[in-house]
Amino acid sequence: MKTDLASTIRYQLTRFLAAIQLVALTIFFAANSTAATATYDGLFSEINGTNAVVNPLSSGFLTLSVRGSGSFSGKLLISDGTSGSGAKYPLSGQFDSEGKRTITISRKAGGPITVELQYAPAGQTNTITGQVYCTNWNAQLLAYRAYSSQPQAAGNYTVRFRPSDSGDGPDGVGTGKLLISLAGNLTFSAKLPDGTTVSQSVKLGVGGRWPLYVSVDKGHGSLLGWLEFSGSDSLSGEIGWTKPAMSSSKYYTLGFTTVTDLQGLSYIPRKSGSRPLNFSKGLVVFSGGALDSPFTNIVTVNSKGGIHANTSSALKLKINPMTGLFLGTAELPGIRGHAQVSGAVFQVLNQGYGYFLANGQSGAVLIYGDYQ
Repeated sequence: MKTDLASTIRYQLTRFLAAIQLVALTIFFAANSTAATATYDGLFSEINGTNAVVNPLSSGFLTLSVRGSGSFSGKLLISDGTSGSGAKYPLSGQFDSEGKRTITISRKAGGPITVELQYAPAGQTNTITGQVYCTNWNAQLLAYRAYSSQPQAAGNYTVRFRPSDSGDGPDGVGTGKLLISLAGNLTFSAKLPDGTTVSQSVKLGVGGRWPLYVSVDKGHGSLLGWLEFSGSDSLSGEIGWTKPAMSSSKYYTLGFTTVTDLQGLSYIPRKSGSRPLNFSKGLVVFSGGALDSPFTNIVTVNSKGGIHANTSSALKLKINPMTGLFLGTAELPGIRGHAQVSGAVFQVLNQGYGYFLANGQSGAVLIYGDYQ
């Protein structure tokens, strides 16, 4: 009889505590939730003096869809150090009455990962913070809520990855294009200055924050960093780029780890036949990489975006007026054959930047008007 009474009391107490927790959870999310469902995107990396220098095996990307009830679902992206692209791991659960949740992810390689989440720390409903850690590393996590209305930064952009001042990595300038829709969807594609093609689709975060993460080199390297928009026509930030040593790589087989500045400027698409740069006579300068010294071409830029050398040097570049990107080939001193050239123009600067690939290296390309 006493046993039955004790069991009943324990059962009722358990139900009472569960009811209290449910009420506390409801109160917490009623006070801190800003929408029925909100998307949060962010990055995690180890803190080792700068947030820009990262290890692909202990850094990555997280996206969560959080409902007003406190339940969530999403995924975590991180390199697992094996062949193939970066691994994706599903996440789901329910935040507790303090907005916390801990999840353990099992992996085939690299050991289990623990993800600790804190929703709306100190009442900041636009953020999720926490930690992502394994047996031999601990990374800090930060994610921002995506825009739920039209962002100020909506539009087209051309972007460039400028070389590091430290001298690590290629001399060339990686370039690409970026589109932010009226709904805040960000679509990015680019070519790094070693010829690697990268892309990402993500929601732009409140405050104009863009968490850039791309797994490269079959999951052994990565590109990671926060970008922020200044007003409605420019963005900038530091990006950590890790390229592993790979004998199969056509360029930079020894690999490198570098920090590069990423800059983006608004680009207004031009119709075919409309000049993408505001000059018809200009210069194209090649430098670095396999060149012993800079090499300059005097060029003509036609109304369709074609760029041709006025000298005996064979140079053929074509600018796409809708995207601002250009491609082509060039003959350069001391280099056999035709070097491949890729880049983008920047209307605000009235210049073009890019890279050329030759002899296992990448050099820089600069296009500007000859105003003399």
